[in-house]
Amino acid sequence: MKRIILMLMALMILPRTYAQTLIIATTTDNPPFSSIADQHNHFYGFDIEIIDEICKRMKVECQYSSLVFDNLLLAINNKQIDLAIAANIITQNQQQKYLFSLPYMASHVQFITNKSSTLNSPDALKNKRIGVFKGNGFTELVMDLYKKQITVIEYPQMSNLFLSLDKKVIDAVLLNKDSAQYWYANNGNQYKLISPAITFGSGYGIMTKLGEESLIEKVNDALLSMESDGTYLKIYSHYFG
Repeated sequence: MKRIILMLMALMILPRTYAQTLIIATTTDNPPFSSIADQHNHFYGFDIEIIDEICKRMKVECQYSSLVFDNLLLAINNKQIDLAIAANIITQNQQQKYLFSLPYMASHVQFITNKSSTLNSPDALKNKRIGVFKGNGFTELVMDLYKKQITVIEYPQMSNLFLSLDKKVIDAVLLNKDSAQYWYANNGNQYKLISPAITFGSGYGIMTKLGEESLIEKVNDALLSMESDGTYLKIYSHYFG
């Protein structure tokens, strides 16, 4: 009996560790950044490998939630998720609403259109119909670039964007540059890029709700350690090298 009491007392003074679970939101159809692998919320892509490594270094379990981009933003505000990673571009406007990590990749955007289109430069898009993801800030960018002399149509998913482009409901799509180049590389007989790409924002960042400075600090620490030991470069080179 005395031994049992001593053992219980020893357990009481030992530091306790608790496995923390973070809910990570991402999009299902935005290659090469994130794509869904099956019906069990298993994902793959550049963003997924980045956040997997961050979770490993933070020593937390990360569970994924698949959301369209606009709902992803709502989920942050409603505290339904802890972090979002979906090639989110850091802009001054978005920084007033959300907290971002350090940028983990430079951000550029590029137009893509049907191969048969006569549009060959961004200047030619004036007064045309442009498709963008709803909620990602591209609407404001396009309206500003063309002094509102353009029609912007927002879509919830990538598949909707390209279906409308195929049916010529829209004249071009504006995507993150690497997404546009991915679609071109895999469908070169159907689409063409409109060059040059356009710099937009301060890079891609991992998002959370305002006030979560402690969480973002841990994310930043993980990103910096990944850069220092070469892990980030290894992941980056796999997708963009």
